[in-house]
Amino acid sequence: MISIKDNINRVAIQFARFANQIPYAASRAMNSALQDARDSIAGDISKSMTVRSKFTLSGLRVNRSTKKNLKAEIGHIADWMRMQAEGGIKKPTRGKFIAVPQVGAGRPRKTQSAKATLPSKVFAKKNLRTIGKAVYSVDKRRGLKMLYALAKRAEVKPRWPFFKQVEENFTKSFYPYLYRYMNDAIKTAKR
Repeated sequence: MISIKDNINRVAIQFARFANQIPYAASRAMNSALQDARDSIAGDISKSMTVRSKFTLSGLRVNRSTKKNLKAEIGHIADWMRMQAEGGIKKPTRGKFIAVPQVGAGRPRKTQSAKATLPSKVFAKKNLRTIGKAVYSVDKRRGLKMLYALAKRAEVKPRWPFFKQVEENFTKSFYPYLYRYMNDAIKTAKR
């Protein structure tokens, strides 16, 4: 969470005569700064992970603040993106195991994946063999190739610096917006 309370007090002292306009200007500044942060972060997601659908890039949402409720939030609507930002333990949602892709196996690392390479389609193929807690592809010339290891849980390391990016982008643009909107509010304020 980013707190701007201490710095707002300095703005209140500077614009003491128009203190009733500060909530309006602060709300507009928070919303504009978070919109800028959202646009910047959406462009940087593909630097942190493989993006396989447009949904990953367009799923960032901003809950806007109002002058009566000076609280704004930014996040991704997909739960799995929180795991990419925070890390944690992944557990199976259906069945007993999760399929952990092995290096060099599974889906190719490109922007768009063909439906034939999705894990559900891979597991539907007839040339697969499950031995122990692993799934192998059977090839007559090359033999067995491990595609997935089956595990009861897997550790996901944070790979998306979401919180750092939000803080950097927000703090960079909030105060210029605040002064701009405060000056706009003063121009239109009743005297």
